Amino acid sequence: MDAIWSRLDELGKRQGLAVNMRNIQWPNVRCDRAQGLSHRALRAFVLVVAAVIPAQITWATTFGDVHYDPNTDQLVVTMIYRGTNPNHVFSLKWGHCKTGPDGSPQIFANVIDSQWDDAAQNDYQTTTRFNLGKLKCRPVNVTLRSAPRFNYQLQIPAPPASVQQ
Repeated sequence: MDAIWSRLDELGKRQGLAVNMRNIQWPNVRCDRAQGLSHRALRAFVLVVAAVIPAQITWATTFGDVHYDPNTDQLVVTMIYRGTNPNHVFSLKWGHCKTGPDGSPQIFANVIDSQWDDAAQNDYQTTTRFNLGKLKCRPVNVTLRSAPRFNYQLQIPAPPASVQQ
């Protein structure tokens, strides 16, 4: 049974739930098998519900193919998302260029969905091209972020010679 609790705790952490069900002080309520669920089964049920509900509510944009196009100096990103229509427009909110732990430059970019509150009814995907002409710190390690906790990392090289002038 401890293996099950460990697995459920791990799943809960992936969903952003920092709850250790084994350490919760449960009320001293009589719960016989004949009258209902055992305490362990009840705890497991609560954890599963807590882990599954946020996953259904917080569907977010994920990334399909992501690559740098040196011919156009653009970041090409395939967005996979759910909504009521295919007309979502995506943009990037760039952070500040910083030095990473290994000494190389790094930058974060949050992916912004123009219809972030659209009801998640159908699956869609679209490919968006982001111009990198104004990105000053290059070469750079870029981390794209999409809520909640979807990240994609890639290396953007120095601008092509035709763009540097």
